[in-house]
Amino acid sequence: MPSSDWDDLTTDISWVTFAGDGVEVSPTRMASDGFFQPTPRFQETFPSLSHLLGLARVTVVKRNNDKYLLFGWTDLTGRSLGWQCLPPEPPTNLENVFPDHALILSCFGGIRERWHEPQSSWLLNLNHALTLKGISDGFNGWDDYYLDICKEDNISPPVNPAEYRTFAVEANGNCTMYHHVSGQILMFAHDHNFKYVRKLPGCPDYTLYTINNCPDFRAWVETL
Repeated sequence: MPSSDWDDLTTDISWVTFAGDGVEVSPTRMASDGFFQPTPRFQETFPSLSHLLGLARVTVVKRNNDKYLLFGWTDLTGRSLGWQCLPPEPPTNLENVFPDHALILSCFGGIRERWHEPQSSWLLNLNHALTLKGISDGFNGWDDYYLDICKEDNISPPVNPAEYRTFAVEANGNCTMYHHVSGQILMFAHDHNFKYVRKLPGCPDYTLYTINNCPDFRAWVETL
C-alpha cells in the first residue's frame, strides 16, 4: 500500500512517474531507523540540516532502475511536505568534489523534487539541488553569455567561471554555484525578481549576484 507521502508527491508533482513505470514503495519508517546516519563531522558542520533530516520519516521508492528516499514532515496544519532525494554516494564517487559538498553527499544524496513546498523556499522551481549528477563546471552553460555581456559593456570580468561549480539549477536556467576552493556562493540569474540577492560589484545586470547573509556553501545549506 503506497504511503501518504508518496501519494502526496505524485499528486503534487505529476511528472514524477509515467505510465508503464515499475514502482515499489516501502513502508514508511523514521529516518533514525538507519536511513539517515550522519557522521559526527556532518552533524558539526551542518547542525540544522542534521536536525531536520533526523526528524523526518522516510519512504524508500524504487522506480524502474532508480532508487529514491522520500524525506517527509508534517506542517502545523497537518499537511505533509517533503523532498524526493537520492541515496548517499560512496566515497569513491566523491574524490574530486568540494569537501563540504562531499560531506553532504556522503550522508545525504541531494534533492530532486519537493512536494507542498513553502513559497519562500530557495528550492522553489529548482530542477535539482546538491546532487552529485547535478554538479557542473562554471555557470551551467552561461559562461560564454556572461563573458560576452561583460565584453559588450566594456567590463573586465571580475569572476572566472572556471573557478566555480554549479550545484542548484532552476527550471529557467538560473543557477547557484560555489567557488571550488573557498566555497563562496554566487547566483547567476539572467531572469529573476529575487529580493534577497544583490548584484555582484563590477558585473552587468542580470548576471552574477551574491545572496544576502549567505557568504558560502555551509551558510547556503544551513539557511535552506
